[in-house]
Amino acid sequence: AVGNTVNYNGSLAQAVKCPGSGQYYHLTLSGSPTKSLTCNINVDGNLSILAASRLDVTAANNYSITLAGNWVNTSTNPDPFLQQSGLVIIDGAGAQGLTATLGETFFNLTVNKGDTLTLNDNVTVSGTAGGTLTMTSGIIKTGTDTLILGTSCANYGTLNRTSGYV
Repeated sequence: AVGNTVNYNGSLAQAVKCPGSGQYYHLTLSGSPTKSLTCNINVDGNLSILAASRLDVTAANNYSITLAGNWVNTSTNPDPFLQQSGLVIIDGAGAQGLTATLGETFFNLTVNKGDTLTLNDNVTVSGTAGGTLTMTSGIIKTGTDTLILGTSCANYGTLNRTSGYV
């Protein structure tokens, strides 16, 4: 429901349940250790990875995350987002922020919005070979932070751009 927050805060591994439509408003992951997706999810508000938690898109399925709010990752876990070969879609109508205290790595990232995505920390797309940054529309504002596409000649990334700019 609009405005609600679901918090997975157990101290053991947890499966992030799939609501009827795969839709959450605010989704918070706290406690520890790994919280694993069981379906593609759509978060209409903020996605927060906190405490020592870790979010896994699940390697066997590489579930996607569609996010209309802010990405907030302040987890102290050394690898707080296991992106596997998954896709994160940033599609909010208004301005969005991406905060990741330790930096953030996405395998596939799509920006499809009419406003700005502000990076508040460094972001890498395609930490392993084959990932893609897709810019359908919108602006990625880096400020003093860095947007990296691929990490070397062996771990290259791809840029698909229809509209928008960095």
